[in-house]
Amino acid sequence: MVGVLNGVPGVIASIQATEALKILLGHEKTGNVLHIIDLWDGEFSQLRTERIPGCRTCAKKKFDFLEGNTMSETFSLCGRNAVQISPVKEGRIDLESLKGHLMALGKVSDNGVFLCFAVDGYEFVIFPEGRTMIKGTTDESLARSLYAKYVGA
Repeated sequence: MVGVLNGVPGVIASIQATEALKILLGHEKTGNVLHIIDLWDGEFSQLRTERIPGCRTCAKKKFDFLEGNTMSETFSLCGRNAVQISPVKEGRIDLESLKGHLMALGKVSDNGVFLCFAVDGYEFVIFPEGRTMIKGTTDESLARSLYAKYVGA
């Protein structure tokens, strides 16, 4: 079953409202922080990020996917030591079949929505539409090569 735990929207809304008040009142912002909240297990953590001066989205304010200008792109995720790849071909990946293949190559976990795959110091998060985040590199060429090797062209 997939859904949203009913308390999550309230917690997120509270955090957003507090951050907005800080901005309006001129207080120091928490900027460049990703809040990771697991209400089910009661775990809260923060991941500090840094902006990359040449980042296509952060610095240049180009939102190609939101504007519908592209369906395929590879880009380094700002401050995350990760690359996101969206495949050229539209379609879905058979995650169950891919999971069976990848289990012989590295550690695989499946939460029913996406696959996590770890091999040679890289971590993949693979979504059914083929979009994949590869943690452990900011080199887009290397990430495309890893994607082709383990997920497919």
